[in-house]
Amino acid sequence: MPRRRVLDPEFWNDSELGAQHSDLRLLYEATWTEADDEGRLLYDVKRLHRLAFGYNKKVPIKRVESLLLCLIALKKLLPYSKNGKSCLFVKNFSSWQTINRPTPSKLPAPPADIFGVTEPSLSPHGGLTPKLREVKLIKVKLIEDKLIEVSSRFPIYKQISIEDLHSLEAEFPEISARQILGDLLAWERDKNKGKTQRPFVRLRNFFKTAEKDRLEKEAKGGKTKRGKYSGLEE
Repeated sequence: MPRRRVLDPEFWNDSELGAQHSDLRLLYEATWTEADDEGRLLYDVKRLHRLAFGYNKKVPIKRVESLLLCLIALKKLLPYSKNGKSCLFVKNFSSWQTINRPTPSKLPAPPADIFGVTEPSLSPHGGLTPKLREVKLIKVKLIEDKLIEVSSRFPIYKQISIEDLHSLEAEFPEISARQILGDLLAWERDKNKGKTQRPFVRLRNFFKTAEKDRLEKEAKGGKTKRGKYSGLEE
């Protein structure tokens, strides 16, 4: 059951969160109300989707999964698995929430080395196994590294955040963001020379072109070719 929580004014001074999409900040706030008095909650993607975006049909559950992974990558949420339950711990929860007469948690406590968890288990509520979470976090790091490479070569892409890429992956789930960033880098280097004035529109067009190519190849019973960046429009 959601609980009443306090929003500290210092929340707005968090530069990491401030650079992210408003959907991510809303989901983060939803984890506070969902967490118990010790800052623990089940890693339940469906429940958090319903809690934060129940009246917004434009936010699919895949996007919520991506947003949670982004919050984990930012170390705002700490995932762990214990006693057959996949859980999340809201980092620094007790620093931001003062609770009179707190109710003891019914969920298992997070381990001391919370990022070293490898115990395999699957939450019945839609959470990911620790191993799968670890793979996805590695994927997030690889995408971040590629985005840094693109933006350092062409500074206009500093406007693009990792959350923007997660939203595009949610919109085009069969397309690899890391591969698209590689294609984009090659295209900018060879053809456009960083002249794009609307970087997000350009990036989304790469996803759209890759998805169109994939569907055409799939219809013909073939495989999608990567690295195609012709015929793109702003």
